[in-house]
Amino acid sequence: MASTATRTKPAAKRKAAPKQGAVSNLNAPRWTDREVKILLDAVTSSPTAKAGIENAAGVLGKTVGTCSQKYYSLKRKENGGRKRTGRKAAAPATKRSASATRQPASRTAPAPRKPSIDVASMSNVELSKLVAVATTELQRRMVELEANVRKLLG
Repeated sequence: MASTATRTKPAAKRKAAPKQGAVSNLNAPRWTDREVKILLDAVTSSPTAKAGIENAAGVLGKTVGTCSQKYYSLKRKENGGRKRTGRKAAAPATKRSASATRQPASRTAPAPRKPSIDVASMSNVELSKLVAVATTELQRRMVELEANVRKLLG
């Protein structure tokens, strides 16, 4: 017969005890004045901030991200607490109203005038040409109108 063993919870993990001789001072600054000076000197003496931060990270034994955060937080404190901005933002696009896009009436083209025909000064040849042009235009418009009517009536 098999014995029934009761399950017990595993023992809770304990935090490791501090090593002998290790001093834990949580209130100590994470960056010493000497480290800050090394960081600032490295950045100011290099051609770019990125290169200076990378050099300082190698000297100080810290990550590039840590050094970058510290450098830009120092710069922010110099600038009165403002964040770095990089280049200036573009001006917001303004939407022009419909009235602003329309030209005033004084600047628009004049309304087309009806042609005035002085029949008395025309020769018979000119009159016959005018009548021919007018009739062909009238016929073209009549055909177009009939086609549109057919479309509407289905």
